[in-house]
Amino acid sequence: MTWVSMILLLPAAAVGLLTAAMVFHLKTSGGDSGPLRAAVKKRLHPRLGALGFTSTAHSMRSLFQRTHGDCIQVVEIQWDKHHSPIFRINFGEAEASSIPRGEAPDLHMCRTSGSLERKRGHGFFGMDSWYQLRKPLLVALRTRKLYYKPDEVADQVLNDFSEVEEWLSDSKLGPHMRLDIPLHVPQKRAPADGPASRVHG
Repeated sequence: MTWVSMILLLPAAAVGLLTAAMVFHLKTSGGDSGPLRAAVKKRLHPRLGALGFTSTAHSMRSLFQRTHGDCIQVVEIQWDKHHSPIFRINFGEAEASSIPRGEAPDLHMCRTSGSLERKRGHGFFGMDSWYQLRKPLLVALRTRKLYYKPDEVADQVLNDFSEVEEWLSDSKLGPHMRLDIPLHVPQKRAPADGPASRVHG
């Protein structure tokens, strides 16, 4: 085999390695999402309820909303569509007057929205920034364990969620947050009407 032919084979070899790495990534995501969903529900849902959010559950997401002055604030737990134990927290704020009567607010209705991620940036596989059972490579090598326990992930989310609480209060952006729409100029908000009914489901 000549050097020229070897060079020509390099792209195919790179594609093969990338495919193998992606397959490994998918197969080592941590399996069933049930235990992680249960841990997140146990830790985060009561926190949202205490903040005055009410919930609407769907198979791929849990949507929470509350009225804050003249605004509707939304928090969404978005799960992987392939039912892997991977998720992220989305948030947003919309003017109450912009929500059609009788319709639940969604993130696409928000004037400002973003997401809470375990680390900034999407990483090599695009979903490395999502909260998940599989540990980052360096952490896995250091701890000699490939996965976090579901409660460990839920605790990390609960700790990071304080950044979302601060953003909902005064529009301050935290280190684990990413905005999809440029941050609006903060305006003085009217006092909230008080906590809404507790989270159900």
